[in-house]
Amino acid sequence: MVAADQRALEALYRSWTRSRSGGYADAAVWDASAEEYKDFAVPSWDDDPFLELLADDAPLDGATVLDIGCGSGIYAIALAGRAAHVTGIDLSGKMVEYARLKAADAGCANVEFAQGDFRTMRLDGPFDVVIAHLTPAVADGETFAKMMGLARRYCAIAKPARRTDAVLDELRRLVGIEPGGRGMDDDFLKAFSAVWLAGKVPTVRSYEDVWRVARPLDAAVGLYADRLVASDLDAGQKAAVAERLRALAADGVVEERIDTTVMLMGWRMGPSGCMRA
Repeated sequence: MVAADQRALEALYRSWTRSRSGGYADAAVWDASAEEYKDFAVPSWDDDPFLELLADDAPLDGATVLDIGCGSGIYAIALAGRAAHVTGIDLSGKMVEYARLKAADAGCANVEFAQGDFRTMRLDGPFDVVIAHLTPAVADGETFAKMMGLARRYCAIAKPARRTDAVLDELRRLVGIEPGGRGMDDDFLKAFSAVWLAGKVPTVRSYEDVWRVARPLDAAVGLYADRLVASDLDAGQKAAVAERLRALAADGVVEERIDTTVMLMGWRMGPSGCMRA
């Protein structure tokens, strides 16, 4: 890597910070979602876009893999059939609990899961392959640099972009907060820039997706007002959020529709990739 790119990469890492607290970077949000996620099926290598990227590009045979933000373990379990060993980590203790049960049911002896915050966790790396699939665990310069530093041979990420959360975006506007879609777009652009400045040539793919979530009204009020909209709303803002959710609820349920373009990026590592912010 030339010195100018090194300096530019270090500056990018320093400037790439998280936006206002709130949203999905909170263990309580994922604990509340774990009951739904435990029923997600293990993806197929035949039709899952992220696995297709890994099958085409990643050196998986005999590899050690780190799955950051593993959720209920479905990608870790899929990878266990091709890699030597997979380690999944997640902020949510409930997600990790279900991931362990799902792996046991699948008979995966070469997968382990641990609960913790990726930002502060000490991990016995490096790993041959490091992935971060649709997780807020890697969403700023510090965590992206840590991901790069843990990878020996290959990295891959999946990130939402051009995303709209029908209910959450409306509630944020209601209390005077900018919706988070643009910030997610910027995250992917900064991730691409970091990989490029590190001297890598990434493979980039995308697909369109729609996610739907249904929450009981009482649970939705607590989750949106205390966590998703922001973690520091005042009493008046929380009351406004609760009132709007009651108006949106149908038969005691608040339905959230999320439309997004999912951006996929994978790249081969080398000595210049093992850099810290």
